[in-house]
Amino acid sequence: MRATGLAAVLVSTVFGAWSAAMVIETQVPANLFAAGEPVTLGAKEVKGQATYAVTDFFGKTVAEGAAAVSDGQTTIELGELSPGWYRLVCRDEAAEQMVTLGVLMARIGESMPREGRVAADTIGAGGGLVEALGRANIPWVRERLWWSAVQWSQGPIDWKEYPQAAEKLASAGVNISQVWHDSPPWTTPANPQELIPDDLRDLYTFSKTAAAKFAGLYKAWETGNEWDAAMGHAPDKYAAYEKAAYLGLKAGDPNAIVTNGSICWGATPFLRVLLESGLGEYSEVFNWHFYGKPEQYAWNVDAYTEMMAEYGAAERPNWISEGGAPFEATEGEDPHMSDANQRRRCPLTAKNVTMALAAGVDRYFFFCMPHYLERGLEFGLLRADHSPYPVMMSYAAAANLLGQSTYLGRYAGDDAAVEARAFSTPAGVVLAAWSDEARSLSVPTDKSSVRRANLFGAMDELPAADGRVTVELGPDPIYLVDLGEKIKPELSGKVRPAGKLPRNDPSKVVLMGYCDLPLLPERSCYDAQAAADPQAVAYTLEVYNFNEEKPAEGHVEVSVPAGWQVAPERADVRLDPMGREVLTFTIAPKQPRTVADLTGKIVVRGEFDGRETSPAVSLLGFGETALVPTQRQAVDWAKAENWRPDDVRYDDGARNAPAKVAAAGESGFRYESEPKREDAGAIDYFSYAVTRFDPPLDLSEWDGVSLQITPIKGAGMVRLMFREPNGCYYYRTISLAGDQPQRVTAVFEHMPWALWFTGDPNHRLDLDRIAGIKIGREGDDLAFEVTGFELIKLPR
Repeated sequence: MRATGLAAVLVSTVFGAWSAAMVIETQVPANLFAAGEPVTLGAKEVKGQATYAVTDFFGKTVAEGAAAVSDGQTTIELGELSPGWYRLVCRDEAAEQMVTLGVLMARIGESMPREGRVAADTIGAGGGLVEALGRANIPWVRERLWWSAVQWSQGPIDWKEYPQAAEKLASAGVNISQVWHDSPPWTTPANPQELIPDDLRDLYTFSKTAAAKFAGLYKAWETGNEWDAAMGHAPDKYAAYEKAAYLGLKAGDPNAIVTNGSICWGATPFLRVLLESGLGEYSEVFNWHFYGKPEQYAWNVDAYTEMMAEYGAAERPNWISEGGAPFEATEGEDPHMSDANQRRRCPLTAKNVTMALAAGVDRYFFFCMPHYLERGLEFGLLRADHSPYPVMMSYAAAANLLGQSTYLGRYAGDDAAVEARAFSTPAGVVLAAWSDEARSLSVPTDKSSVRRANLFGAMDELPAADGRVTVELGPDPIYLVDLGEKIKPELSGKVRPAGKLPRNDPSKVVLMGYCDLPLLPERSCYDAQAAADPQAVAYTLEVYNFNEEKPAEGHVEVSVPAGWQVAPERADVRLDPMGREVLTFTIAPKQPRTVADLTGKIVVRGEFDGRETSPAVSLLGFGETALVPTQRQAVDWAKAENWRPDDVRYDDGARNAPAKVAAAGESGFRYESEPKREDAGAIDYFSYAVTRFDPPLDLSEWDGVSLQITPIKGAGMVRLMFREPNGCYYYRTISLAGDQPQRVTAVFEHMPWALWFTGDPNHRLDLDRIAGIKIGREGDDLAFEVTGFELIKLPR
């Protein structure tokens, strides 16, 4: 391919052999034309005569003809096109070339709103997308700052191109939410891969310096990215990291909005530890990631809100700083999605935006605007050549129609199969509506006519009759614009008020407590059994004073569960300005006798100069095998004939990697995933064996399940997952290593919801309706044998 920059579309081939001879280009950013702007393309190095044809998203030919060629060049003038996505194919005597282009709702000269709920993650490329963002009416972006890139060695910071990019975005009226999620190796010399600096004062200093440098340019800061991913990080350490970063950012720019580092695995024990540690005092926006189905947004918002309400943090804004609809795509020199995946992705994205805003998400950042492939999934709104996918236009239409909106409620009408959500906007009441199957929807209005916008914002006028307007619905969302007030009394459902930024005044003394032990992942709990002496666990407490002018004097007290012991229980501490002291306590946990004893909470409270600090909270406990079951019942679930490879294809087009299932003795099965292929991406990442129960089993009398798993090949993460009839899963993570059999116990109440599958409205595993089990790998190639399933009851 031949690069001509963002203002010119690079060329890709779709039909014939690859040729770089003819180059088709435009003079508009990312090939995004504004409504009312003549669509003109130029072609160079044309061989002989040239013909062209233009088709829209729906397959309709909108223009075709012969291009007048002179000296190997031609201009194709298409005039004004309706908002939408278009594919132009041009053929000369040597080759056939294709280019995509879009026409957006917004018109040249219209000012972009200063605020908006529909935003984009530009993954550090925002400076090169300024004009495209303006045309799409997207006033907020999420960028990337790499600490390691600007301060690889301890010493002066080299800000490189960051100030120029920030100034370019800000001068165009684009608000920036900046995130960093790395630490340079000099902050963790003993473990260069660690994300949390050995001394949080280094983090504070960088945070303060960065915020001051970009004050007025970066409107918001995120203190990290997906800290709970795979739950491999300790929440107690991250809680202190968040506090140090917050204090530094506010010292550098008091007006900046600070969010927590994004949460991506749901309302888990990880998040609860953060909230108990005072997360609400050291952040102003709740920040989370979600890639799911439209109906799942409300379930997730409810689960998060319910947990946050316990800690007085539910009324703040919540932002999805990464959302989207990635789909399977090819990799290599010409990465792209199939037409079928582009067709499916486009309406899904509009539905996701609608349902996220209706659920109460205050700002939704699509991940991401530039082309980005991860594990064979395309995340971008733009193609690798910077031309648009159809989803770019549907997302821009949502930004224009719903970007400045207040949710009003659901319009049910007379048909439960219809999804229709109403919003108050500067253009009046807007109803976004669709149905999986063809339906007619009658909507009340006090207008004589109503504008109807399609998926891309192309509008026509619908006349009203007898105070109602009737619209035909299908899987592609449409928008009814300026309906008037008559619909409002007929709206129903939960409406979450817009979030309000809290007024925080946190202590500048920060406590960070932790154990140097591995975590029991689903419980975010240190494993006491991994200690050299499980009855004498070392607990480290770092005490920081982030006041740059005044010393701090006070004490800390450590509390542990009843029956546990801690020594000492209290320590006096005096800290200089920006001082630090490291203390060590010895925890003696009680040997667990019941399920409730498996997890214990360590809470450290401090009081300095007459003011309480937020606590440091850590979880310490034992694996499930520490309890002896009071009852066991063998079940024949491991018989090989009950299992088969799971060949499910997901909504994003990805599918599980091939696997083999064979007998292992008389009562077990052997699972083996086929080797991962370098070019397989998402197709080859997940691999499971599955068994199904029809009718579903009632396991409500049992506390868990036990099984024996024997590694045969490889090492890595295995997931054991239980399925409800609605398709949602709850899981237990197993670390597989070595070659010796290991007995694994999964306690049902410790199994979190696998939110990347179907949502679960009640957020709990329904033990009276177990419809199946999955077991397999997520990532590395593995083989293992499974035998000896048992249902167990544990002491209570």
